[in-house]
Amino acid sequence: MKWKQVSALIPALILGVALLLLGVAGVGVGFYTAYSDHRLVANGTATAGTVTEVDFGKCGRRYSRCAFPTLTYVDHLGMKHSKVGPKSNYNTKRDGAEETFAESLHGEEFTVFYDPSNPGKAVVEGEESSYLAPLVGLVPGAVGGVITYGITVVMVHIRKKSLATGTAGGKA
Repeated sequence: MKWKQVSALIPALILGVALLLLGVAGVGVGFYTAYSDHRLVANGTATAGTVTEVDFGKCGRRYSRCAFPTLTYVDHLGMKHSKVGPKSNYNTKRDGAEETFAESLHGEEFTVFYDPSNPGKAVVEGEESSYLAPLVGLVPGAVGGVITYGITVVMVHIRKKSLATGTAGGKA
């Protein structure tokens, strides 16, 4: 087998395997998170979460800002817990000053589902992770799988060809 042929394929093989593993991990973590959230909504204890604080920051888009409300809820033992609630898009022209917008959110209530055995673990109704989001991980996984399969087939072909011609020792 010609070492130059094989060594040129190794970086592509490593890239393929890395993308494949990244995709599998992304899909696995995403489905686990969605399953946990949906299970918590189905089996958790519902309580009211009240907006007690509002922070402002970027939403992910370049010039977009959001309000991130902190919800406070009380568990079945009377202990207080906090959870960041659903973000709200914020626009100075439409919504006014941040302080005014924050005041309008204070006291707003959302349904929070928490785990009675671990009350700090909670999800806000309507904000649970989607089962569709992890499917994005299929893209790098599929690309990585195709690359890995293709490179492996080429390497096996080179190996078979070198064995057939008697150049298996690495010299051609």
